Amino acid sequence: MAHPKIKVEASTYEKTFNFLSVLIIIGTFGYTFYMFSSLPDQIPTHFNGAGEADGWGSKTTVIFLPVLVILLFIGIYILSKFPHIFNYPIKVTEENASRVYQIARQLVAIINFEIVVLFTVLQIKIIQSANTGVSNISPIFSVLFIFIPLITCIVFFIRLDKAEK
Repeated sequence: MAHPKIKVEASTYEKTFNFLSVLIIIGTFGYTFYMFSSLPDQIPTHFNGAGEADGWGSKTTVIFLPVLVILLFIGIYILSKFPHIFNYPIKVTEENASRVYQIARQLVAIINFEIVVLFTVLQIKIIQSANTGVSNISPIFSVLFIFIPLITCIVFFIRLDKAEK
């Protein structure tokens, strides 16, 4: 069953998270280019669940993560403009569509922000690991990488459940 196709304007909340995401992306590129010349020729490029480096590459690979983040951000941002195509755990009707879509767009903006922040922290950790020679990061980071977006989704699913009525 197709969801009602209505236009829902971005909330201030959504705009704020998108704006902060863009600022962080710009900062990540700036930090990466600023630190690039100080990096050794080989840098850690992947960390296992225990936080130990298990992949290495040329220092030019440090550019990959910020580029990936900007592509993810743009893709998710564009997707957020079409909340009627999302899958919902509730029934979307003409009566609740505006509320449901507003909540969904906020969820997507926050998840997008969290992705940007988490990948930025990872980028900083990679650069720090390369410059210090300490090739590990806290295993807590792996847990946060999974649980922060998961908890956000749970909170928003509860909000969606309330919006259904």
